[in-house]
Amino acid sequence: MTRDALDDTLQQLRSRLRVVASDDRETRSLILNALDVIEAEGARACDVPPGVADVMSQRIAELEEAVAARDEFIATVAHELRNPLSPLVFQARLLLDRLEAGSESAPPITPEWTRGQVRRFEHQLHRVLETLDRLLDLSRLSSGRIDLRLDTVNLGDAVRDVIAAFEGELAVAQCPVRVQERRRAEGQWDRIRVEQVCSNLISNAIRYGAGQPIDVVIDADDQFATIEVRDYGVGISREDQQRIFERFERVQPDRRAGGFGVGLWVARSICAALGGTITVESEPGHGARFCVVLPRHHVRTPDHSAHA
Repeated sequence: MTRDALDDTLQQLRSRLRVVASDDRETRSLILNALDVIEAEGARACDVPPGVADVMSQRIAELEEAVAARDEFIATVAHELRNPLSPLVFQARLLLDRLEAGSESAPPITPEWTRGQVRRFEHQLHRVLETLDRLLDLSRLSSGRIDLRLDTVNLGDAVRDVIAAFEGELAVAQCPVRVQERRRAEGQWDRIRVEQVCSNLISNAIRYGAGQPIDVVIDADDQFATIEVRDYGVGISREDQQRIFERFERVQPDRRAGGFGVGLWVARSICAALGGTITVESEPGHGARFCVVLPRHHVRTPDHSAHA
């Protein structure tokens, strides 16, 4: 490698590294030190070991990709928080206008109207809290540890409670839910975590199968219990069926579809913590069928603590 070529390569690597200056300081420091050594050695011999620049370039490319993922996540968080906050601002403005109007022509402020406004405030604030809870879950699961609170759980009851919580969204999306409980399914699980898995699956079915029914099947044998959630929406291509279980991945990448792109990753992490699995069968245009299989008796897995 000539001196000019060496200088050009070093300049390019330093320039790209500035972009990720604050994201991985340890790696950046190591690379900068290596570049300094190469530059000093190059001043004497210009004999750089083959592949060193390529390895550094690859590592910087990985850091650039991480920065892009971070920026996309920040934009998604802003979008998700804005959705429930915007109606809150509108409702607060409406309430203030009514209070400040003070004219006989303005509609009277009745207890019923006030209760309605407060309920809307409460609903939107719950949405903000749910969004923040999802962010906290993302942080906990990213560390590889899930704290499980085990108890005897009736899977049918848990699923029906989740569906009841989605009553309003199901009505708006025109998605009737058909529940079939083939056999009674009870086991030692963390009910909140099981409901979280079900919520993610029902939420996705609504998002990608609006206007179509959703079928939920609950079953069990001596060892395992299963939940199947079937929608009749857009479907998922074969090449995307593993990708959707990764963080920040969506069937449709448009942020207008909503969500952080972590729901299925969270569901898979919870299933793994409970010793179970989650799989998908789908074809584009023919909906998707997600199947959760959980052992009825908890199997301790590494990095997951359980409390009975």
